[in-house]
Amino acid sequence: QKFVGNRDFFTVKSLAVEAELLTKESLEKHHAEVIHIHDKVIKWSSDHAYFKARSEVGKAESLLYFYPKKLLEAFRLCQDAQKTLRDRPDDYFALKSKVLQVEILARKGTPTDLARADKISKALLDHREVPQELRARTMLALAQITRHPKAEKFSTEVLQMEGLDPYMVEKARQIAQGLRGKQRSSARR
Repeated sequence: QKFVGNRDFFTVKSLAVEAELLTKESLEKHHAEVIHIHDKVIKWSSDHAYFKARSEVGKAESLLYFYPKKLLEAFRLCQDAQKTLRDRPDDYFALKSKVLQVEILARKGTPTDLARADKISKALLDHREVPQELRARTMLALAQITRHPKAEKFSTEVLQMEGLDPYMVEKARQIAQGLRGKQRSSARR
């Protein structure tokens, strides 16, 4: 990727969208390139705060999945995006930044982090404007950090949703299978 020196609105927008499309195609394959593009947008977008926030969310997602030692940076990026988007609480990227925070906190896994993840998740699930994909991600994160009956409820609800990406359906199935396995092993005791 060669970056031109032009920092106008359309250049910044096209770079942000390009990184998002590469993420959608295969974050696993393109994560280094995606982070590079997001870094450029974040650096360039002093006059284009919305695209800076979108890139902060995109970079946080890449860090979450491919750079586990950078979870604090990913969390901070989500916080920065939320500050920028505070006047747009129903914006997709404002909501996605909160979902990512839940996933980051769940991954960190301390009792304090899990309590914070639970609180953010409940607020997201109570929010009427959360798109189905983000609602499903929130439920899957909750299924991984809550106790069995609630966890099963969350994974079952995700499995009943239509039109989700196959990886989310597979993750919900794996969580449900893991819960059934735990239930069987505890019944044998």
